[in-house]
Order: sequence, then structure tokens, then C-alpha cells
Amino acid sequence: MLIALFSAGAGAQDYPSKPVRIIVPLPAGSTGEAMARLVADNLAQKTGQSFIVETRPGASGQIGAAAVAKAPPDGYTLMVASVGPVTINPAVYGAKLGFDPLKDFTPITQIANTTSVIIMHPSVPVKTLAQLITFAKARPGQLMYASAGNTSTTNLYMALLSTMTGIKMLHVPYKGSTQGMISVASGETQLMITGWINALPMTKQGKVRPLAVVSARRSPVAPQLQAIGEVVPGYDADQWYGVLAPAGTPKNIIGLLHTTIVNGLQTPEARAYLTQSGAEPVGNTPEQFGARIRAEIAKWTKIVNATGAKPQ
Repeated sequence: MLIALFSAGAGAQDYPSKPVRIIVPLPAGSTGEAMARLVADNLAQKTGQSFIVETRPGASGQIGAAAVAKAPPDGYTLMVASVGPVTINPAVYGAKLGFDPLKDFTPITQIANTTSVIIMHPSVPVKTLAQLITFAKARPGQLMYASAGNTSTTNLYMALLSTMTGIKMLHVPYKGSTQGMISVASGETQLMITGWINALPMTKQGKVRPLAVVSARRSPVAPQLQAIGEVVPGYDADQWYGVLAPAGTPKNIIGLLHTTIVNGLQTPEARAYLTQSGAEPVGNTPEQFGARIRAEIAKWTKIVNATGAKPQ
């Protein structure tokens, strides 16, 4: 037993002795890939080893996440994932998911929160979120909101707002966020939740108007915008990205990765990059990140059950 323990410890101390894969269960060019490359560059610089980012999209993130869940827990396969693959998919697919995020992954740290906003067509005669709630309540089912799909965050974040305020709006799903934003800009739908960076070009052109950030508190990325949580106490739906490893990865490897990633997020270069990407660095502990994942799975399960959201 002592020999086995010593061998395991020695192997962990030598980590990493070969290239490490960081799988992103999201499309190439996504914010998730950008976050993974930020982390990979920092880890490579500090350890002297290669960290290779590999996008593996498909089935709403299930394909890439399942590959990480089944990978050897030796620290040579990591994952940078977001809300969807880790906390929404369990609520949508249940036992059909093929893996359990709470049992099959070890959280390392949350990289950042990205800022999402409610955008509206300029013709909607409201200036504040409170006015929108009043306006929608007086016209149940008349306002139409766009989304990137039934089980996308762009739908479920709005469904959470509707559930907490009692407003009723008509959901119009599109094949992606871009099509949804175009529908709002043209007046085909009236509002949508999307990323702040994605909304900026149309906002600057006056085609859409931002109303509020989709979080519990105001974002330093767009401090001029009210937060939904300021008007609807308890509302919290940040879009986050974090690093996870297969369950059973040695604790000293998790510790090394955590310390290196968190220290890297505090550099001026990383903070400037994240700010330009509409994100705010986090760098919490594995325990804090794990607690957030557990809480969000429970939250989104209630919303999915309440709305009956199913994959398209």
C-alpha cells in the first residue's frame, strides 16, 4: 500500500509530463473556446508543457462532456464548459444524458461570468425592467421573445424571469442567437436575451435597445444597465465558464491546476482580455464551483419541468 501511495504521489509531482487536452463541448469560435485558450496559454507558460484545446461540439454539448467524463482521471484530459452542458443538460435529458455531472466530474474553478442582456426592438414603449413587467402583464401572450432554441440559455433565462414575475410571453425559437437578434432588430419579435458583446453592434446602430443585464447584480462590463436581480430579488442567471476534470483526478493535480489558473486570471493581461470579451474573472475554489453546479442543476430542473422545455 505504501509503495502504491508513493508511486501515485510521485506521478502527480511530475505532472504534467506530456501534453494535456482541454476539451470544449462547444463550437469552434465560441466564447468557450476563447476561455479555454486563455487558460491553456497560461498553463503552458507556467508548466512548460503543451495544453491543447480541442472543440468537440454536438448534441448540446453532450458529446464532448461525455468524452471527458469517460477519460482516465490522470489530469491529461480537462474540460472547459459552460452552463448548458454542465447544469442545463442534466435538467433536460435526465438519465438519458449518459453521465452525471455531480459524480463524473471534479470542479477545478470557474473562469468567468459573461454578461448577457435583454435587448428590445426600439418600438417597445418601456425604459426600465419594471415597466416591461407591467407592460407584459397587461398584455399576456402578446409580447414575443426570440431564443436560440427551446433548451438554450436564451430561452431558459427568459423563462426564469417569466416564472418569477408571472408574466406570459410567446416564445419564438430560432436556430441560433444571430437569427434571433435579427428578428428583434426587424421587429418580427420584440425582445431577446443574448450576450452583451453579441448585442453591441446592433445596439450602436440603434436597431435594438438594451434594457437590463441578466444577473443578480450590475456588471462592470455594462454598469449603466440595471440588473434583473435589482428588480426581481433572487434572480440570478449568469452565463459562466469553468474548468473541470474527470472524477478521481488526484487532489494534488487539481490543486496545481487550480492555483495556476486562478493566479493567471489575476494578471492585467487576462483581466483586460476578459473585459474586452464582456466577461468578469472569478477564480473561485473547487468547493465553491461545485456548490454552484449543484444549485444550478436544481434550479434549471425546476424551470425545465415548469416550462416543459424539450430539445427541438
